[in-house]
Amino acid sequence: MLSAGSVFLLYEFNSPDQTVLLTCLFNAVTAPIFNMVDVLIPGLYPTQSRGTAFGFHGALIRIVMIAATWTFSLFIDTSPTVPILLTAVLMLTSAIISFFVPRITSVGH
Repeated sequence: MLSAGSVFLLYEFNSPDQTVLLTCLFNAVTAPIFNMVDVLIPGLYPTQSRGTAFGFHGALIRIVMIAATWTFSLFIDTSPTVPILLTAVLMLTSAIISFFVPRITSVGH
C-alpha cells in the first residue's frame, strides 16, 4: 500500500530532481516486497516442485515486466496520468489480494 501511495506523490513533484527522489523512494519501498514475494511463492508449493515453481515464477515476472513496459509506452503519448493511475490501482489491488494468500505454518514437512 505504501508503493501505491508513493505513486500519487508524482503529481506533487515538478522538477527532475524531485522525480529522481520519488523514484528512489518508490524503489526503496518495492524492492523488499519483490524479494519477499520471490521467497514466499515457491514456499507455497510442495518440496519436490519448489524449484519448478521458482523458475516458472521468475519467467512469468519477466514476461509481465516486458508487457507492462510496452503497455505503458502506448499510454504515455495520450496522458502521463493514465500509466500512473494504472500503476497505483494495480499495486493497491495486489496489496489487497495478498491478504488472501495462504499462510505457511508447517516448516520442514
